[in-house]
Amino acid sequence: MTKLVKNILSGLGLAAYFCSTLWLTVGVPLSFTSPDENANFTFAQNFVRTGSLAVHDEVTAQLGDLAHPRSTLAIGEYIVPGGFVGLPLLAGLVGKIVGAYGLLLLTPTLLLLAILAWLATVKRLSNSRRLAYTSTILLALQPAVWYYAARTMMPNVGFVCWLIFAVWLVATKPLRRTASNFLLAGLCLGIAAAFRLSEIVWIVPAVISVVIVYRKNIKSIWPLGLLVLGFALPLLVNAKLNIDLYRQPWQTGYTVHEQTALVQLGKDPDSVDNEQSKSETSSSIASLGHLLLPFGVHPRAIIKNVWHFGLALFPWLTVLAIVGLVLALKDKGKWRQLAVGTLVLAVWLGVLYGSWSFNDNPDPTAITLGDSHLRYWLPLFVLATIFAGRALLVLAGYGNPAYSDKKSKLLLTASLGCVMILSMMLVFTGDDGLLRTRQVLLASAVKRDEVLAANEINSIIVVDRADKFLWPVREVIQPLRSETTYAALPLAVKLAPLYYLGIPLPDVDLNYLNEHKLGDLGLHIKLVETVGDEALYKITVK
Repeated sequence: MTKLVKNILSGLGLAAYFCSTLWLTVGVPLSFTSPDENANFTFAQNFVRTGSLAVHDEVTAQLGDLAHPRSTLAIGEYIVPGGFVGLPLLAGLVGKIVGAYGLLLLTPTLLLLAILAWLATVKRLSNSRRLAYTSTILLALQPAVWYYAARTMMPNVGFVCWLIFAVWLVATKPLRRTASNFLLAGLCLGIAAAFRLSEIVWIVPAVISVVIVYRKNIKSIWPLGLLVLGFALPLLVNAKLNIDLYRQPWQTGYTVHEQTALVQLGKDPDSVDNEQSKSETSSSIASLGHLLLPFGVHPRAIIKNVWHFGLALFPWLTVLAIVGLVLALKDKGKWRQLAVGTLVLAVWLGVLYGSWSFNDNPDPTAITLGDSHLRYWLPLFVLATIFAGRALLVLAGYGNPAYSDKKSKLLLTASLGCVMILSMMLVFTGDDGLLRTRQVLLASAVKRDEVLAANEINSIIVVDRADKFLWPVREVIQPLRSETTYAALPLAVKLAPLYYLGIPLPDVDLNYLNEHKLGDLGLHIKLVETVGDEALYKITVK
């Protein structure tokens, strides 16, 4: 097979793979499977229109930060991101060039470029073209990477892509000037950090460790200075955004809750009396521990989550990675260093996120790609493809005199074909697979149209989980079963037509609401119509 034919086939393969990551985008009316994705898209779209991530909302201001969907916060008259701002900001900048819908192509495009960068990086570091291609194919077929690339408004794949770009710039030095490579690598690291600011706690130590290990190869401090400068620039932009959105440079959507509470209590968050200062000083160690391990350390949860979502969900890759890791630990030099670094990162991320239990699926016992542990462990899964690639080459007989080159190539091709089939089945046909998710999104879009047709354009809708496809077209309050929500309903019904969308209420629940819970507030609830598997109710003054 000529080089030209190989390049054409590789190009067609990349094009087909890119199209597969658009499975939840092309032909699907704007709808998302999680509130995080809906929020990121809405803020990016708002940036395209207004140049700001903050969405102005008068109803939110009047209801005292109650009228906003999940994954967002309400501060004053604005709804702001409830997470990190890197993805919506970059997507918004891209959207200003290609249009609001085009920003949905950002994550798949980043992954396609990262695949090419990974190929060049592994080839440069291992001096093995065969290992580079094998590892790159495994990266593309890694189920968690593939799946979350299709969920285009989640930041995790983009975060990993920017890390890959940084390593590629330093390892291959594609630009003539070394300083330029290091400056751009720093920028990539900074953008990655803006996507997932909490990951700085291991990104910085990892970079420092690499510098220490290869200190003899560093002939000048100048490139390192440019690396730090490049890293700082996106974080300065991030700090400015945090000031605009959360009033403090170090606040994020995850940490601003305490800040907002102090403001609502009439306290100045920046003024702390002496006694409080002494108390904070004495508990500094505990505060540091909470910063590094915010979810604590729970051994049973770690073991369960690591086994279910780190090892057992796609064993065809896990076993290969473990074999390759063992082989690397037996070697000396770069391979052993990489293996040790990977194990250290695995322990850290395993303890950090393994101690956390998520409620991503209504069925808490479900083990699917939709679980958040998988997206938080993506850096490990990417690193694992190098070791899995090496193990696959060994198992295919490369380097073994008993195997001919033709036989080894046949075994390798067959093995990669099996990996592709198994990964494709999990990504597309699993319980949270792309086929089922696409159908859910199409059904959600139909449900949204029916709900919008059944109420006024200025309505407020109380929801349980429907905020992810109703906001920002409608104002939302969630959830219904909350004393805070109940207390706000008498004011909400005066501001706009008020509805509730949720599972159909049995007569006994409906009577209880009308006679007690809502009735005591002077309100009445009645069925408007059934919408799919849910029902729309109108709440009026009694």
